[in-house]
Amino acid sequence: MRITDPGAVTWHELAAQADALGIRNAPMVVSTVGPDYATIVRQVWPHARFPLEELPNRRLGYRLEFMNKRSNAYRHRRAQL
Repeated sequence: MRITDPGAVTWHELAAQADALGIRNAPMVVSTVGPDYATIVRQVWPHARFPLEELPNRRLGYRLEFMNKRSNAYRHRRAQL
């Protein structure tokens, strides 16, 4: 499901979830969501940071591939220690 599909979570629902978890007033929020979902994250946490937006290709698939490669490289280095 995409955030633009009928029935997708709204910013009101996200805010309610954040309230229920006690994180609505978190001083720092870092999110790795795609650009569509980032819109509602920003409505709940205007101060949120989106570090993956700085990547040259903003498609979520590329982001996930990037994170997976970094994670695999990290695990490989740790295994050699």
